Amino acid sequence: GTVIINPAGTQSGLQKYPMSDNAKTVLNLAQESLSIFSHHADAVALLPREATSWGYCHSGHWGMSMKNCLSTQAHPEFSTKTGLQTLKSILEKDKFGSCQTSSLREPSVE
Repeated sequence: GTVIINPAGTQSGLQKYPMSDNAKTVLNLAQESLSIFSHHADAVALLPREATSWGYCHSGHWGMSMKNCLSTQAHPEFSTKTGLQTLKSILEKDKFGSCQTSSLREPSVE
């Protein structure tokens, strides 16, 4: 894949990302978009050949699936209790069954 400096500049805060059919399937969601608190200054311009995009926006491909891997460009905030619960939910719905949630610790500060 190819990552570049984001032509739209640094993006931070609550961002709305369009969801491809692949993202809806992998994340087990039906909505057309997903809002994520994020912060990043780069953009994924080109995914690896084996990857399938979750959607494309001002920051390039915001997420992808590849073999037994899933990744987001948006760097979602998982350090709060709500964020940790979101991460646990994603891992529990892992289509490949290879992720473990037992090593995730409760954050000390919300």
